[in-house]
This record gives sequence, structure tokens and C-alpha cells, in this order.
Amino acid sequence: MGLDAGEFFELLKNRDLKRAKEWVDGFYSSLPQGDDFSRGYALALQGMVLAMNGRGESLVERILDGKQNVDSLVRDIGARISLGFRPKDEQGFDRAWLDFLQSLKK
Repeated sequence: MGLDAGEFFELLKNRDLKRAKEWVDGFYSSLPQGDDFSRGYALALQGMVLAMNGRGESLVERILDGKQNVDSLVRDIGARISLGFRPKDEQGFDRAWLDFLQSLKK
């Protein structure tokens, strides 16, 4: 995993959105200035929480409901991560998604 977000991923899987939001807010506020990778990572986590609207339409909900092929997403995101020239915040964003998807396979 890129950063230690295992607790957050468990909260998200259990759809405990209140605690997941609290976790990511605390994580985001503790980041040092200038750490673009971690800020991108945190933004992805915030987006995951915000996307969970209970209608099953968002990517994260489709993943948790088993309606989205995780293997193809892992492959696609892994390919983007391997492109080293991308900005650090984008790398962190993709790493958060990859970490989330990999946490589902455990």
C-alpha cells in the first residue's frame, strides 16, 4: 500500500461513512505542507466517501456491490501508476484507488 489507510478502507467497506469521513478529515489535516503525493491520496479518499450516496451509481458503490470488475481496474490504474512523469498529486490519487482495490482482495 502507498499509505496506511487500511482502517479507512475497512470503514468504507462496512459503509460506515460517518467514521470514514472523520478518518479521512483527520488524515488530510495532518499532512505536511508540500506533500503533493499524500494530498492526492487524501483527495481520492475524500472522493470515495462523497461518492457513496446510497443509490449504487458511483464507481465505489458498484465495486462494493460486486457490480464492477476489480481486476480490470487494478490493471488500468497500475498502468497509469507506472507512468513516472505524472504529477505527484495524480500519482497519489491513483495509488489510493489501487490500495483500495487491493484491500478488497484480502
